Amino acid sequence: MSAVSGGEGHVRPRFAVSAPAALIAPVTAIVAVGTLLGASVLAGGGTDSGTIAWVGIASLVLVAALAALAIFGVVPLPRLSGFGMATLVALVLFVIWTGTSVAWSIAPDLSWSYFNRGLTYLGLFCLGLFLAVFVRRAPVVFASLLALAVGAAIAWALAGKIDPSLFEDGFRKARLREPVGFWNTLALLFAYGVPLAFWLAARRHRPWVRGLGAGLLFLVVPAIMLTLSRSGMLAVVLAFVAWIVLAPGRLETVATTLLAVPAGAAIGAWAVGQPGLVEDGQELAVRESAGRALGWMLALGFLAVVGLALVLALIEERRPLTDELRGRALRVIAYCAAGVVVVGLIIFVVRVGNPVSWVGDKFDEFQSPELVSNDPSRLTSVSANLRLDWWSEAAQAFKDEPVLGFGAGTFPVIHRLYRDTEITVASPHNVLMQFLAELGIVGVLLSTTVVVVGLLAVRAAVRLLPDGQQLAGLALAVVLVLFGAHALVDVDWDYLAVAAPAFLALGVLLGGGRAIWVDGFPGLALVPVLVLIPVVLALLLPSLAARTATSSSEELFDDPAQALTLAHQAHALDPVSLEPIFARANVQVVLGLTAAARASYLQAVEQQPSNPLPWLQLTEFEIAEGEFASARASWLRLSALDPHDCRVRELGIVLDFGGSPCGAQ
Repeated sequence: MSAVSGGEGHVRPRFAVSAPAALIAPVTAIVAVGTLLGASVLAGGGTDSGTIAWVGIASLVLVAALAALAIFGVVPLPRLSGFGMATLVALVLFVIWTGTSVAWSIAPDLSWSYFNRGLTYLGLFCLGLFLAVFVRRAPVVFASLLALAVGAAIAWALAGKIDPSLFEDGFRKARLREPVGFWNTLALLFAYGVPLAFWLAARRHRPWVRGLGAGLLFLVVPAIMLTLSRSGMLAVVLAFVAWIVLAPGRLETVATTLLAVPAGAAIGAWAVGQPGLVEDGQELAVRESAGRALGWMLALGFLAVVGLALVLALIEERRPLTDELRGRALRVIAYCAAGVVVVGLIIFVVRVGNPVSWVGDKFDEFQSPELVSNDPSRLTSVSANLRLDWWSEAAQAFKDEPVLGFGAGTFPVIHRLYRDTEITVASPHNVLMQFLAELGIVGVLLSTTVVVVGLLAVRAAVRLLPDGQQLAGLALAVVLVLFGAHALVDVDWDYLAVAAPAFLALGVLLGGGRAIWVDGFPGLALVPVLVLIPVVLALLLPSLAARTATSSSEELFDDPAQALTLAHQAHALDPVSLEPIFARANVQVVLGLTAAARASYLQAVEQQPSNPLPWLQLTEFEIAEGEFASARASWLRLSALDPHDCRVRELGIVLDFGGSPCGAQ
């Protein structure tokens, strides 16, 4: 085994190859990573298991193929630093732990799904490692790909506001959420654009790139404002502060900010005040009128910002600023900023009166048990929006199962077991609290190790990058910081759209462009393939089972016999999932096979006895069949598990146990 320096991140071919052939590996790597990144951001933003499965399979197949070729001695492997290797090992162990939790999980199907998510992130991370080996200036290339992906997401999201017909349910909810599906996660994706925009704007001798950087920052601001996401706006502030503190060329950063942010904020403020853009249930004509106006403002503003930035860049290129002039300009800006802050503080004190009382009121508001409305008024609220309750539920679950947890991905069930209201969520909106409840202290230690050694590895990797790549590496490092920080207040781990860029970026940075050749061991080349087979099956089977169960439901009344066959097939593909069992029970009810349907529901209950969902299905079935004695016994168990569910309370009324209708809590 011999180490080979990759220079600036390119592969030095071990065998003599032609120039065109030498381009195959880097071009293929860029296309593969760009395709998976685009699919993750634009088509895989939600929690759909199918998209996660295919992205995971594609990335892991590529990684296995490259590993096999490396064992043959055809291509090199990434050479990781000590911290880099520790990050990889910790991530592998964490993913294995999530998969192992299926054995004791209270909802094994959810744990299997979470294991698949971890496999996908691991595959993307390893693909990023290989990209750093095969592609010259990999941080620059990947940062460019990510900037394109973020820009495309912003363009598509804003296009849905300009033309409401692009989104089918635009009439139902006004908050910006496509293409990701959830506004807070979409806002984080937009926030990724801030360090990328600053990096582009700092690229001297490329005026048109600097103009596009200013244009990207301009679009980020109104886009995030239309998500009405408070955490997204805080992420933008964090990105700005991190870049100012860590990056050189502060004058370019400040100049780009002054050029792009006020214009974007002005348009965003106007948009937030338009009912057709931010209020639910508005008439189509109102939304179309506001959308057209927004479109013109964005187009003109973008052209003006890009054009002005381009002109300023060209002027600076012809007459470069001296270090003395740069320092003087920064001092003037700092004095002006300090003056604005002082004036702002004076106005603030005059408006709120006693600042101490104001802080106390805001602290009470932060702990308020009321939900924050989905309208622009939320932007002035500091309420935690029930997060404290969800964190408390996770803490209680950890107290009950401190070592192993309840199983990966099971918080939707944990929440039902511990909640005090009828509000339902799938995550505590804090990845650390979620891992405490689901994976116990072992899972938290492994995940914390990934974070700590990963940050140390990234810090060292960015410092070792050549000057022409360091700013790109820093932009990617800030993206990682945003992902980690935002995950402490939201559900980012569940969304491929923001997790995929983060894990790819982590791999690109830790790969470092250094390579190591392995002397050919053909006999071991099958090892990656043998490992890949069960991994692909783990990713593929739940998705196929869900699709087959859906097909069974679609055939329920047209061809019950075929529907029953499909339900059996779905259960064979994923024996731990409840969905195929429920699909089979529905067919059996339609066919009049009451005893068989009851057996199916009992199987679901036996499979997940601590999950209220199968008990709810069983109770409803028994009521429908007139088996009230059995239904009362099932309801008592159901009520003990999830007494605050509105449907459970309504069934209690039907069974003469008392209760209250939905919405009564």
